[in-house]
Amino acid sequence: MDANPDHGLRILLVEDNEAILEAIGRLLEFIGHSVIEARGVPEALSHFEFQAVDLLISDINLGSESGLDLIRQIRQTSEIPAIAMSGESDMSGPSLAGGFSDFLEKPISKLRLQQAIRLVVSRGPDPGTASEANPSGSRPRT
Repeated sequence: MDANPDHGLRILLVEDNEAILEAIGRLLEFIGHSVIEARGVPEALSHFEFQAVDLLISDINLGSESGLDLIRQIRQTSEIPAIAMSGESDMSGPSLAGGFSDFLEKPISKLRLQQAIRLVVSRGPDPGTASEANPSGSRPRT
């Protein structure tokens, strides 16, 4: 991945709470990233399928579905860096085991958010998991 983890990433942010979605979205834009917002799993999958994305940040609790459902579906075709977030600290283990690259406990600080982004983007996709036609690990636009 050639993206700079400090600014300029296209981030798919998935959160069903409007206030949190707006706050984290503004924070990500303030530190220099472009944000695509989704309020649930179906909307996130639609954005992911049709837009180039460098990073996924998703809440775990998304109403009837979860961020774990989302990452399972995404991992079938992509190894895009992904960060889980939740107000429940006990979701760290399941999030990492479920396919996320890192976990953030809410409330999220600017510094911790930047550190997590830098860490997961610098790692990039696992070797051999991204297709040769799509080395970023994200689905191509159709």
